[in-house]
Amino acid sequence: MQVLSRQRGVSLIGAHTSRNVGGRSPECGPVRGAVRRRERGFTLVELLITMAVALVLIMIAVPSFKNLTLSNKLNTTANDIINAIHVARMEAIKRNSSTQLCSNSTSANTSDTLGGACGIEVGAVYALNGSAPSQVLAGTSGITAPIQLNADMTALRFTAQGLARKVGTTAPYNDTVVDICTSQMSLDNHRVITMAAGSIPGFETLANQWNLFAPLEWDTKDAQPVAEAIMWLLSARARGITGEILHVDGGYHAMGAPVREATP
Repeated sequence: MQVLSRQRGVSLIGAHTSRNVGGRSPECGPVRGAVRRRERGFTLVELLITMAVALVLIMIAVPSFKNLTLSNKLNTTANDIINAIHVARMEAIKRNSSTQLCSNSTSANTSDTLGGACGIEVGAVYALNGSAPSQVLAGTSGITAPIQLNADMTALRFTAQGLARKVGTTAPYNDTVVDICTSQMSLDNHRVITMAAGSIPGFETLANQWNLFAPLEWDTKDAQPVAEAIMWLLSARARGITGEILHVDGGYHAMGAPVREATP
């Protein structure tokens, strides 16, 4: 038995490009040659104009950026001093002891226990721990060139009641604490921190209205209701109370203060 086999024919279709470049094809029309690329670039005049515009923009932007940077440094340094004042006050109240906000001047700090610990570490806070001083807050690091002090910073001593006094005096301090400045700016180049001592403006009026409008009656000079509430909270009878505000004001918080008439 004879087995015959044959290979199937494979038809391949080939594609070729016409060699008649630049000539004319009768079926498709003329054959165009390669398009010549157009070279692009800058002329010398265009380059000089661009550089001139960039130079003008740089001359305008650099001083503005410099002023912005200096202004931010002034604000940061002023905020550091304000934070140091708050820390000195709160630590004095918390420790029930004296604290001192240090000056850059040894004479302003004086040579007593707290003042001697300050040295010239401007913006540092020291507290009395028994009879020995301990540092509560490190000095302000932002007072370096071009940031400087316009005159010496005032050294403040805080009492256990949180009252600030100039070191060596007994009266509450009510003046400039520090003037931070820079000579590299012509405008808005000072940050002055002041302290005002005294009662809250308008509190006397509020206290008088308290006596009139509290539904359970109230005497602002009588501390006994507040003391009794504190003793009750510290006792075992209040052991199950959590997460609530206890108002000891004769109910005045529920009434609210009357609206004050505008001053013409």
